[in-house]
Amino acid sequence: MEIKSLDFYCERIDSSFWSEPTNALTNVMILIGGLIGFKLISSLPKSQMRKDALLASYFAIITSIGSFLFHTFANNLTIALDIGPISLFEITVINFFLLYHFNWKKVSRWIFLIVFVIISIGLDFVLRDILNGSLTYFPSLALILTFGVKLWKREQYKIVKYTLAGFLSFCIALTARSSDMAICESFPLGTHFLWHSVNGLVIYFLLMALYESALFFSLYSDRIQKS
Repeated sequence: MEIKSLDFYCERIDSSFWSEPTNALTNVMILIGGLIGFKLISSLPKSQMRKDALLASYFAIITSIGSFLFHTFANNLTIALDIGPISLFEITVINFFLLYHFNWKKVSRWIFLIVFVIISIGLDFVLRDILNGSLTYFPSLALILTFGVKLWKREQYKIVKYTLAGFLSFCIALTARSSDMAICESFPLGTHFLWHSVNGLVIYFLLMALYESALFFSLYSDRIQKS
């Protein structure tokens, strides 16, 4: 396969390694969010729920590495390292909520997640020019809000606090991602670095929601139903 350089973001002006230093370095915020979540989740008693939450933290950490590699070696190969881990993080978090909070059976979860992936990819391919390709993340945004509202109705406020904080942070992050190319002429650095920076908060809040969920179910283990 021929390796082709890619240029999707305002900061990049050529194909050199260090052409996106701010975009590359701000991935440390994602790394920090993932590591904090990993440390807290690791302190939980051993259980399948802990394993599932830890898996999400692993994908968060890998996301920071993959994104760093893409924003330094921006080509048609490293883009998979940028998109893949964050997509797996989204899927893992969604599956966690569907399984433990809403008791969906395995087949139902798989069908839902496949449809979710198809819609997300479809939005990216068909409507990439709208909002700088950010529409691909809107299904995740809608689901985070939905989970938060449903858990609010159940009065699980500690989990809701982090879920809705993740939703609000995600709104800010997507605004920054969507604005990047539109403001190049007036602000050559762009705003994609804010997407990374605020995503560190999104990841932290969502991992905290998983952590609080595990604490909640450890106190009320009789409410856990496994498929």
